Amino acid sequence: MKVPFGLFKASGLSPQALSWQSRIIAAGGTIDSGVLTIIDNNLIKPMVSSGIFDCLDKMHLFAGTGDRTAAKINLINSSYTAIEVNPSRIGWQNNSGFISNGTTIASGGYLTFGYNPATAPKWSADRFNCSQFIYGVVAHNLTTANMMGQGSATATRNAAITKNTSGIITVYMNNTASTATASGITTPLRNWLCGTRTANTVRAIVNTFSNAYTIAPTATILSQEIGELAILGNTITSGLDATTGHLVSGHGNNNFDNQLLLTYLLNTYSALGI
Repeated sequence: MKVPFGLFKASGLSPQALSWQSRIIAAGGTIDSGVLTIIDNNLIKPMVSSGIFDCLDKMHLFAGTGDRTAAKINLINSSYTAIEVNPSRIGWQNNSGFISNGTTIASGGYLTFGYNPATAPKWSADRFNCSQFIYGVVAHNLTTANMMGQGSATATRNAAITKNTSGIITVYMNNTASTATASGITTPLRNWLCGTRTANTVRAIVNTFSNAYTIAPTATILSQEIGELAILGNTITSGLDATTGHLVSGHGNNNFDNQLLLTYLLNTYSALGI
């Protein structure tokens, strides 16, 4: 049987990159072949070879794809497409990603994914034996004047991470909250903000793993959908991002080197000129 010429992939793109591309096109989006090659060579292939790819439930490249629709398509699999809530209050630029234009959940826009950490395959797999979790975001030009947030929260403040206008990083996980003042986080321009659970310890890691601190959580995991640019279900006003863009975010288990993932992400955005 003859194969149409268009199905030959002389470019050497990985199967994971081709699958992501097909999902982008199916959603009505587009991605330039050169951009896709850069992302594949600097992020996707390294994540696959290092085993990181298989540890993640989702990763969204909010910036760098050149297309707003492409930015909402999960790079890892066909689940968890980002949905814009109040899209008129959400800004998007290729070099900075998504930004909420409000100061409260009611007035701003935010993203949902249909992602529940309690049932997600990678995050929840080992939750009963002190598994490792990760949720993180890389933001553009983060300073102490910015706000950013990701996760879910109830009155017990579970499974969320925020940064407020005073530069306070707060991790909410498993019914326990802890805060720390983030100092010296204005460089580099792309800042990593993530929360992990390792054994009986929760650790917040800010800007290439400086400003780390620990708390002792309980074993409870929140069964509630995760949000981006806002903390969904939160009864307190925090975590809304009005002034800085989210470049990329991801969720999954933490059975890999976080700093290696950060290196791949920063290499990718450097190669894209972002």
